[in-house]
Amino acid sequence: MQSIDQIPTEAITMGLGSIMKAKKILLLASGKNKAPIIARLIKDGVVTTQNPASFCLFTLMQQ
Repeated sequence: MQSIDQIPTEAITMGLGSIMKAKKILLLASGKNKAPIIARLIKDGVVTTQNPASFCLFTLMQQ
């Protein structure tokens, strides 16, 4: 973030425990700055704590 004015004042998040227990998850990422990480998530398919959204892949692999 370039300035404090760019820091979001609200967010919706899930912890890893909730992700692991969820039957369905909708992953939303807005803004072109988030596109590379989402693309890497889909392309690499690696579950890692460096990318918490990757745990969604883990739950898919368990089905």
